[in-house]
Amino acid sequence: MRAMGGLAKIPATRLLPVVLLVSLTAIYVQETSMFAIWSTLAFGVLGWVMRKLAVPVLPFVIAFILAGPIERSAREAFAASGADPWFLFSSPTSVILLLLALAALMFLGRER
Repeated sequence: MRAMGGLAKIPATRLLPVVLLVSLTAIYVQETSMFAIWSTLAFGVLGWVMRKLAVPVLPFVIAFILAGPIERSAREAFAASGADPWFLFSSPTSVILLLLALAALMFLGRER
């Protein structure tokens, strides 16, 4: 753990290029395709742009992680209902939850 404390003394202008090189090398070793490298660099540029525009990164990361499982659950639900979207309104509990979600969107989306 003492070695990690020594890394704090290294200037960021020297440390960050080394971290980038090691990270890209590890990605290439694992995936062995340039697509993985380019997509990593694209997400890096996206993160830089989001930081410059003062867009919070955490909601993007959470959405990126949860998008797959949510889509899978939605597909299973629509398949189980026979592709009928009205099943969302079949019970009072689901209607109340949908109305609460709509109210939250309207409340959070209003101008300050």
